[in-house]
Amino acid sequence: MPFFYINHNKFFSPFSAFAWAAANTPDMRPTFNCFDEEFSKFDWTKEPEASWESLLEARALQLREKYDYIVFFLSGGTDSRTMFRIFKKLNIHIDEIVTTYHKLRNQGYSEKALQWVKDSMYDPTTRLTFMCRDKVPEDYPTIASDHMVDSDAYYRELPIVGSVDTAKIIRDTPRFKNAKSCILLGLEKPLVQFKNGRWSTTHMNKVFSPWMKFDEHEMFYITPDMPELHIKQTHMLKRYAKQFIAPTSDWDSDIWTAEKIENQFTLARWLGLEPDAIFENAINQRKFWRENHMNIAAMLDPSIAKSTDDLPSSAMILPDFEHKLTRYLEGFKLIQTDKTIIDYMVRMGFLNSPTHSIDRYNGMYSKSYDLGA
Repeated sequence: MPFFYINHNKFFSPFSAFAWAAANTPDMRPTFNCFDEEFSKFDWTKEPEASWESLLEARALQLREKYDYIVFFLSGGTDSRTMFRIFKKLNIHIDEIVTTYHKLRNQGYSEKALQWVKDSMYDPTTRLTFMCRDKVPEDYPTIASDHMVDSDAYYRELPIVGSVDTAKIIRDTPRFKNAKSCILLGLEKPLVQFKNGRWSTTHMNKVFSPWMKFDEHEMFYITPDMPELHIKQTHMLKRYAKQFIAPTSDWDSDIWTAEKIENQFTLARWLGLEPDAIFENAINQRKFWRENHMNIAAMLDPSIAKSTDDLPSSAMILPDFEHKLTRYLEGFKLIQTDKTIIDYMVRMGFLNSPTHSIDRYNGMYSKSYDLGA
């Protein structure tokens, strides 16, 4: 999996890297490595000749050959639904499917997805596991500051129960431990940029960070086992962006999709992905992430919020979580008030100023690959 690297040291949490560097190499900046060794062996200016469909099929067959037990995290979103279509088309056995849902809040994981999964099944021997995100696991990591900066830590961006938690529950089961197993994820869409007349692709660390620590997690699309799949998708995005956007100045697909929700659906079509299984879930999920956020700096000093909308949101916090949230936030607050770490992050450009909230730090890009003109 990807990782952060500085002075011969590997980290899986950005704050682990920031804290270590601030104390030991204050003039060095960590780098984000996203399969650089394997990806660098390819000429990214050349689009693979194989079709998108044939590459998807080859990847599904490769995974079945590689693992004895595949746990497929199937949300019904564009990425996982496309993967599922290929497995179903080729009648490839999936050992277990995990789908999560909410009952107590509208985060875009409604129970409607469960029925869609049941109706879509093609193999009666596949184990179906439905897990509710409303219940906080007893061993939910509270992430005091010592854990957040520990060299073996992984990063949790928000105080919610998410796929990382359900993945841990699965990893701890005998059926997973006693076989060569993986948790299969539909992570992530390409990030394509246009600058100075050239197209390129890179990877932003934030989307990968929660998953980076665990080798058992297998990404379907962005993988060193079949770089051609990812390269093909970057060229598909480049081709459509040239045709329908035709930028004359700097352009970034991540910034473009953040401008409005409709752009995210357009991007998925350009990337050859299936539409969301439950459109209502897709809309609600995207709305939730736009409207709910933390702001650790504003928790400590509300006066620095740019507006009342910029104050920390409580909508994501369930009542059952409050007793565990205290130490979780304590870890963030202690880092926010650690002058050595904050000064380092400002100096290296991860924060714009000392009042820039650490949960909104400026992310790291991996190595960039030229896609041509």
